[in-house]
This record gives sequence, C-alpha cells and structure tokens, in this order.
Amino acid sequence: MRMRVVVVVGSLLLVAIASAESQSEPVVPSYRPLSWDAAYTKAESILAWMEPGDKNSLLRGIGWDIKFDKNMIPVGVDLRKDWYVGNTQAVSRLGVPSLNLQDASGGFRTYWNDLVGTVTCWPSQLALAATWSPASVQKFAVALGKEFAGKGANGVLGPAIEVHRVARGGRNFEYLSGEDPYLGARLAAAYVTGVQSEGILAVAKHWAVNHQETNRMLESSNVDEKTAWELYYPPFQAAIDAGVSAVMCSYNKVNGQHSCSNPHQLQAVLKEKMGFRGFIQSDWWALHDNQSLALGLDQDMPGWPVEKIYYSEPSLIRSTVQLAQETPHSVDGAVRRILAAMLRMGLETSTKCAPPHCQAWLQRNVTSAEHVALARSLAAESIVLLKNAGGLLPLSHSTTRTIAVIGKAATAEAWNPDGAGQGVNDSWRFGDYYSGGGSGHVVAANVVTPLEGLRRRAALAGIDVISPPSNDVAEALAAAQRADVVIVVAATTSGESEDRPDLSLDDGVDDLIAALAAGGTRNKVMMPATLSDTIEPSTSLEINYTEGLATSYRNRTSSMLIDA
Repeated sequence: MRMRVVVVVGSLLLVAIASAESQSEPVVPSYRPLSWDAAYTKAESILAWMEPGDKNSLLRGIGWDIKFDKNMIPVGVDLRKDWYVGNTQAVSRLGVPSLNLQDASGGFRTYWNDLVGTVTCWPSQLALAATWSPASVQKFAVALGKEFAGKGANGVLGPAIEVHRVARGGRNFEYLSGEDPYLGARLAAAYVTGVQSEGILAVAKHWAVNHQETNRMLESSNVDEKTAWELYYPPFQAAIDAGVSAVMCSYNKVNGQHSCSNPHQLQAVLKEKMGFRGFIQSDWWALHDNQSLALGLDQDMPGWPVEKIYYSEPSLIRSTVQLAQETPHSVDGAVRRILAAMLRMGLETSTKCAPPHCQAWLQRNVTSAEHVALARSLAAESIVLLKNAGGLLPLSHSTTRTIAVIGKAATAEAWNPDGAGQGVNDSWRFGDYYSGGGSGHVVAANVVTPLEGLRRRAALAGIDVISPPSNDVAEALAAAQRADVVIVVAATTSGESEDRPDLSLDDGVDDLIAALAAGGTRNKVMMPATLSDTIEPSTSLEINYTEGLATSYRNRTSSMLIDA
C-alpha cells in the first residue's frame, strides 16, 4: 500500500508573511518611551551628582552567590532565590532604581519551584518566527511585558535574534529570526515595540554572530563585513531602529577577538554605524578583558567576583576610583548610556522593588486565561499545512475508527526544578519537550501530553485511541495493525552550553518511523522539535509528518487532526 501524505511543518522558508498583520487591531501602548535626546538630558543631570561608588553600582551587576567545596575553593555559582537573574544596586539618594532583569526565551524564567505555574509557558521564539506575523509577535511581547511587570522585573533579557547558521545549534529554539534576516528584522522590531510599550526595558541578544553552544567561550565566528551586514546584522539594526534599550554581547569571539572586548563590534559597528544609543551589557561571565570598558562595553553582568571562577582575567571594574582616574571618559560615557536607557523607559517611577526585597513580587501569579489562550493561538498559528494528499486530514469518524498513537514523547512530562539553583545538568542542557533547556527554560505547569490531548479530542469524534507504552518496534507494528491511522509522536530537545550531537530524533524513533512506513499503514508523524531533523523517506515511500516547534501546547494540534 502506498502511503497517503500529509505534511504539516513549522517552516521558516516556505510561506510569505501572513496578511493578517494588516487586519489585526492596533496595540495601544501602556507606556511611550521618551526620546533619546530627552533621556540623555535627564541622565546628564543625575550623572553630575554621582560619586564613584554610585557609578560602580550601574557598571557592575550583583546578586549571585559563589559555591565553595569543602576546602573553600570556589567551584560554581548559585542564583539567589529572591533575586532576579540580573540585578544592579539602586542609588536611592538620586532616585536611580535597581535593574531587575530576567531571562525570557520561553517566558519569565522559572528557576525555582515557587515560580512554577505562576507564569505562562509561551511557544518558543522559533515557533513565533514560524507564524510569519509581526502583529502576532507584538501581541505576545505585550503580554510578556505585562507578566514581567507583574513580577517586579523592569527588564527582559530578550529578544534573542541571531540568524541561524549551525543546524545543531543548542539555542536555535530561542532565536526569533530563524534562518531569515528579513523576517528576523520584522519580528525583532515587533518584539521590542511590544515589550517596551509596557514600560519594560528590552535587551537584544546575543551580539554578534553567536551561532553555536559547544565551545562557545572559545570559538571564533569569522565573517566578512558584506556577509555580516547582509545576513547577521539586519535583525539587530531593526531592534535598534525600534528603540531597543540594551544589547547583550556574546560569549564567542568574532574574527578572533572576544565579542565583549571587541572595539570593532561594540564601538565601530553597533554604536557608530548602527546608531545604537542604549547600553551594551555582557552576557553572564562573558568578560575577558579588564579594559573592556574602554573598548565599548558598558556593563558587566552578573558582576564581580563570580568571573574569577571561570576566567583568570580580572573583573571589568577593578576599582571605579582607579578607572575614573585612568579613563574618566569611558566611565562617565558608560554610566550616561545606562542611565539614559533606564530613564527613557521611566524606570525611576515604575520600578516596584529592589532585591533582596522582591520576594512578594516574584511569587505573584501573573498568568491568566487570556494569556494561556494567546499562547495556544500562537502555537497553532506556527504550524503550517504543507501537504494533505488524499485528504487524510482532518480525521473523522466516518473514515477513521481507531488511531494508534505511538512514541514515548506522547506521554512525556515536563521537567521540574529542585530549587537548588540553576542546575547545570541534563535539564539545563536539553530542557524538555515543552521548553528548551538553559537560561530560557520555563517549566510548563498543568501539561496536557500529546496522548491525552488526542484522546480527549478523539473521544468527541467517537474515535478510539490505542497506544503502546514504548518505542519498541514490534509493539508499534502490532498496534498499527489494529488501527486505521498511526500517529507517531517524535521529538527532539536542545539547550544551552552544548549543541546537539546530531540531527536524529530521540529514542531511536527514526528507525521506528521507517519500520511503520514499510508496514504500509496510514502514518502521520507529529514532531515537537526544537531544531532541524533528518527524516529521510526512501524514494518509494512518502512519510506523513508534522514538524511542530517546541511549545507547551502541542495538544492544540489535535484540532487539526480530527474533525468532530
């Protein structure tokens, strides 16, 4: 029997930007940023009264604890429970608030148990890219800004807008641009506009050409100027044109020099050619040179003394007094830029708390039925039906009485933190099938697994669902013989610090799909995948598959499969 074909793919290269953009209701901003000129005027009036210690509070972050072994040798770091991921010290006497910054790839980062379920777990940034809709991304960004504000944060560590270069890149799921610099530029501007309309500072990342996780502290991305401007810079230029407040420099080297101490990248390109007027912030422990301030960096995150655990180089800020004597122009220039960005967003009046006095804000429940509905809608919008040969979809009771749902990913649960810090382990590196791993991970609460979602939807249509408990080929083939249609739920994960070893699907499911295809049943493959895959059908078979991007709402796909 020749297979009938349905292919539903979250593709970044096969459809045009949705026309729904022009039909959407306009977003009414809660806050309109000041002009940069007005913000710099206000910043100058405060800078004139600042002492060296006041300036130091803006140039360096605070809030992480050092972990020691039994011999009191530093071995790592822990994020303090009642602090944000990135924090600066407030200068209360001058009305300068703390910066309360949080990771944002999948939503407000849930790095300890008390936060789980209090925020929305949004579709991945790559899924948002697959909507091809600036209007949809802006709606998401407005909702994201509201949740961050509700948590007492005043800055979002996003958008992540690198253009994909490495197919196995561990953080590709975080990047809003996908493989398309034009699409990335349109969506970057929408994200920045949406978040900052809620009075929340946005930080575009990771500058620049940060395309792999393996050896990310050491590798050099070598690129010529023409290629950089045509392929990799457009999303950042668009974010800057939209008024982004800050840019985060990356771990990698660019043409042999670390990004965060690269004067060509920081000064010549970003500040001069692109006209960026906000401040440049290091990625966490991305500092490699104690002269970085003079080379174009403005802020060291998360701050001394944690860098000494990772690098032998001294901190950015050896002594503010000493630096003020040596390079007063660099110190005041950096402080001026940070102040201007904060004042432009009105943080001096809107900031709700200063760590460590933010626990009540951090524990607030800021998700809502409206946000959950928006997340589901965005997840559905990211799925594109490419082929439906023979009209296999939607399934209906008249043609389908029994569905076999096969694959361990169909019943996968969400990973839950243990409250012991960021947990650099498999969950950090790979996340789960609902949210990518690393600093962008958001624990999905109240998960409806693909199997449960399909069962609920099939029951409404009078269709039976059977499901073998594993990826065992013999069990799968036996289930397939009892079913009219087979749905294989296959998946991949990825995360921070390490790229995927290959492009195969998890748990040997590639072989399982091949075996089912050879069996001649009507197969459909749902793939909640963070990155590329390598399903390669033989020339004599056509595989029915859905490539869904990593999202907490994979069960939403059931409405595309089954017609009640």
